[in-house]
Amino acid sequence: MNRIKLTWLLALSMLLSACVGTPENVTPVKAFDVNRYVGKWYEIARIDFKFEKKKY
Repeated sequence: MNRIKLTWLLALSMLLSACVGTPENVTPVKAFDVNRYVGKWYEIARIDFKFEKKKY
């Protein structure tokens, strides 16, 4: 029973530590051009994960 409580406590603490907010000195890019990133993208290298194998 203590192991289950410890697991839940650890999971809750990890969840709450992820919700700390935005850092103070971070600013978004002002002149972001979306059109530069629109279009066809190509993969240069690929490593399949277990769930992706034999899908193509």
